[in-house]
Amino acid sequence: MKIVFKFILVSIFLTGLLHSQTPEWLLYRLGNTKVTAICEDNDANMWFADRRGNIYKLEGDLIIMYDSSSPGFTDVGRIWAITVDQLNNLWIASQEAGLIKFDGANWTYFDMLKIAPGSVANSAWEVEVDEKNTIWVGTYWAGLAKYDGQEWTIYDNTNSPMPPGQMEINVIHIDSNGNLWYGSDYEGAGRFDRINNWTILPWQAYVIYSIAVEKTGVAWFTFTRLRRLENDSTWTDYFNFYSPGFSTYAIAIDSNNVKWFAKERELNLYNQNGVMTYDDEELNELFPPFSEVLDSTVYVYSVYIDKNNNKWLGDNNGYVVKYTGENITDVKDDKQSIPDNYFLSQNYPNPFNPTTKIVYQIPALNFVTIKVYDVLGNKIITLVNEEQTAASYEVEYDASKLSSGVYFYQLNAGSFIETKKMILLK
Repeated sequence: MKIVFKFILVSIFLTGLLHSQTPEWLLYRLGNTKVTAICEDNDANMWFADRRGNIYKLEGDLIIMYDSSSPGFTDVGRIWAITVDQLNNLWIASQEAGLIKFDGANWTYFDMLKIAPGSVANSAWEVEVDEKNTIWVGTYWAGLAKYDGQEWTIYDNTNSPMPPGQMEINVIHIDSNGNLWYGSDYEGAGRFDRINNWTILPWQAYVIYSIAVEKTGVAWFTFTRLRRLENDSTWTDYFNFYSPGFSTYAIAIDSNNVKWFAKERELNLYNQNGVMTYDDEELNELFPPFSEVLDSTVYVYSVYIDKNNNKWLGDNNGYVVKYTGENITDVKDDKQSIPDNYFLSQNYPNPFNPTTKIVYQIPALNFVTIKVYDVLGNKIITLVNEEQTAASYEVEYDASKLSSGVYFYQLNAGSFIETKKMILLK
């Protein structure tokens, strides 16, 4: 499969609370902190939460803010998730104040230390609502909590196959077939049919930030890259964005099966803020036309698709962008987009065993080499050694004859030289 990288850059200076530069883009200013969660209520109003514990309701073009000065709403600390039930109640997962319910007038607080005695703190890491209006909560080291409106049930390693390490649940996703997927902090993931059947999924030592599932049952996980799961056994890693402090924080799948995911700036050639899309053939990056969110220190943190297939992007600087368009892509044929920059991707998967792929692009005719070296600088192999026209390329490397360790690969095209590290782990 050939993956074509396309980058769309626009930069227009606008100020104010609400911008409408084109019919497809709107910008909202909430505050000056990370927008951690987004959801839509039954009246098509949008709700947002930030890391400082503030809640915002977007009703038409009016933004209503709830903070510690609001009647009945205390200082709740960091908020990691929000959702709305069938009765239009807002549910909030707070790291410092447990689970919170807001019915439009009253705030109700649920102490997770009392509900889940094994919890380390009064923390709710995640909250989701299923089709029966049952509330599901990810606890801090106490497993999965279920609330039917009357009684609480706790699933942990005493009454489920969930291993002890998986009981810090920071991700919950209920798919279209009614399965509940969960992800933990470094200890893996699982699926529960909400009756009796559990599937514990093998995992590597990475934090799982979000999960999205296609209608076909194919599941996508985000951490330092995208990971795709088929048939509970086949893992495929996509687009490794890893460098210290860089992650892909959120993913959502639209009605056209396009994956929209947030990431910090590692892949971005322009070192500005965009959102990535992947339609199973092409990886695209879209840039909102607002200078406020194109700063090099800004990145997309949360992604949400509403009932009308609009995309909502929350960043780490207090802005929310609404995008009403579709995935920007050309008609798919044998023609490639002509890039205007040199680019060398991080190999994926990484770590790998024994094969990995490297994507690169060149903007003009050049003699191109890609060579692999060991940590001492000794050349291991030359993967590419030829003249190439301007295009995006992919090369696969089979390192089955090498031992585990750190290696380096280098792209040399004209005056452009770039080297990246890869890890072989057998």
